[in-house]
Amino acid sequence: KYKELTRNIENLKKQKGTLEEERDYNSFLLQELTSAPISDGILDELETEVQQLSHVEEIEQQLSKAIQIVDEEHMGLNTQLIVVRSAMNKLSGISSKFKHLSTRFESLLIELNDLSAELTHALEAVEANPSRLEEVNRQLQLLNDLMKKHQVQTIDDLVYKREVLEQKVIETTTLEEKLARFINEQKQLERDLELACEALSTNRKKAIPVFITQMTKLLALLGMPNAQFQLELLAQETFLKHGKEKLNFAFSANAGSDFGALKKVASGGELSRIMLSVKTILSQFKTLPTIIFDEIDTGVSGEVAYKIADIMHHMGQYMQVLTITHLPQVAAKGSHHFKVFKEIRQGSTFTQLRKLSSDERIEEVAQMLSGEDLSDTALQHAKELLN
Repeated sequence: KYKELTRNIENLKKQKGTLEEERDYNSFLLQELTSAPISDGILDELETEVQQLSHVEEIEQQLSKAIQIVDEEHMGLNTQLIVVRSAMNKLSGISSKFKHLSTRFESLLIELNDLSAELTHALEAVEANPSRLEEVNRQLQLLNDLMKKHQVQTIDDLVYKREVLEQKVIETTTLEEKLARFINEQKQLERDLELACEALSTNRKKAIPVFITQMTKLLALLGMPNAQFQLELLAQETFLKHGKEKLNFAFSANAGSDFGALKKVASGGELSRIMLSVKTILSQFKTLPTIIFDEIDTGVSGEVAYKIADIMHHMGQYMQVLTITHLPQVAAKGSHHFKVFKEIRQGSTFTQLRKLSSDERIEEVAQMLSGEDLSDTALQHAKELLN
């Protein structure tokens, strides 16, 4: 969990660095868009207002002309329409078939009066305002500049750009909060890990003398009576897979010899016996389903071979032990015996594996003792080993 959290923190720091590089610029762009008059239909409104403010005199002239035509005292539309309505009313008194015409002219006169009032109101509202014209032109220019800057065609696109920038600015703040939370979690995990590492180190310090004693006894049985071990715990700055320290194995095979790194001073035969001893001790504490020794008895004498066989046989009581060996003392101790051999068929070599019967096993152990020529002595010795 600590490693995963550490990776997440590193990733967040990288993201934070990237966002911080862009944050000031994004904030500037956002402020620019926020302060601009961006809303639905704003371009049409501003353009209409510019048209009105730019043509005040012409608008006044045309409105005055229209009002004059409608309301001129003697020949205006309103006066003429009143005359027509009066005529229709007289006709309606003569014949009801003119009634509908009288009604329509009445409606027309009402509508014309409304239009006249609106024209008058519009004329009164017309006012030359150079400062407002300048402000509206400034706003239009600002919006056009922003669309050009952000490479968009519509106000809706600018609104979307603003929302994206808002999200980026929010992400920076959110990321900082998330990073702070992760760092606090990491510190807590570090405290927990420190306690676990201290406990592990304490247990190791207790276990090392016991381990060395057991190793020394086993190696003495395996023909290394003067073998000595040293186990040093080397503190580390960072957490490792198994604590916060490394284990340094030092070894001396002979009395009076200096200690050296195990992998450098031990011979192949010594390493085999040391590895067998280590596995023997560890297998008591960690249940393994199977352990395989590949010629771990290489380079040992006959008496040591007996000891190796006894140790493997003991391990075989509580786990499955497979060993590859050329020593009859070891082969005879196994519960089962498989022979590995090679065959040449049609010019190709094949490796074979075959389980031996009791009689075949006697012959195989005898061959391991004396070679291909089986003597009665070798066969008898093989039987004794197997019994």
